[in-house]
Amino acid sequence: LLPACLTNNNKTNTSPNVSFFIQAPLDLSAIKELHISIKQAADTILQEEIGTTELIVSPQEKYAIFFPKKRQAITAYYIYDMYRNGENILFTALENLKASAVKDITLGSHVTFFGDPNREIIDLVIFIDDPKKELLQLNKKIKEASHKANQEYKRVHRVDLYDISKSEQFPYLPHLSLGHLRIKAIKEIVKDKSQADKIVEKIKKRITKAISQEISRILTSTNRKISFNKIAIYDPKTRSYIKTINIDLLSKSNS
Repeated sequence: LLPACLTNNNKTNTSPNVSFFIQAPLDLSAIKELHISIKQAADTILQEEIGTTELIVSPQEKYAIFFPKKRQAITAYYIYDMYRNGENILFTALENLKASAVKDITLGSHVTFFGDPNREIIDLVIFIDDPKKELLQLNKKIKEASHKANQEYKRVHRVDLYDISKSEQFPYLPHLSLGHLRIKAIKEIVKDKSQADKIVEKIKKRITKAISQEISRILTSTNRKISFNKIAIYDPKTRSYIKTINIDLLSKSNS
């Protein structure tokens, strides 16, 4: 794989400071409608529980405590702590993977919060129903391609291309992020710090209940459906997609 991108030196002079998310970008009207309801419901709950919807840092700086995630995407695989000089090897491996277009998945009904409660921000997510295991198969194919790239890189540089254990530390659960809740901000606002954790949990439970009701109201059997035939590599540092890859090759080869 792209030997010209590798040097004869078996050591790399860079540091593993690049991370990528391999995702399926989406543009679902139902999620856009849901974002409006989510924001309204969350702000009402925050106002009732802590008396504000904003963290006021200064007269010039104000941050929403809950904010919807406008970019829609289903993440198929994570690449954490990768060496920059190996990205072409990874890209080539992904371009060569044989995977089918995803045609039969739907937005689920279950919502929850993901993330370490000790972090500043946690995610509100909706799970994806994957009856034919299409997303699981895609995750498997991308994982295999990424491992192949890692082996090629390691053969020359004697180090892993990326941190596999960190990238695969959790079982793959197909989901779509709906929004973010600033946990640290809530704890800063709460006057009685001994009650901060309880208040955070109460807010989380109220938000998930309210959003579940909105999901039942907004999502139908028609607008729950999702399909895609491309994946993209998202760079969280630049907040942009840097490469798009067609994944319907297996479907075409079998037709």
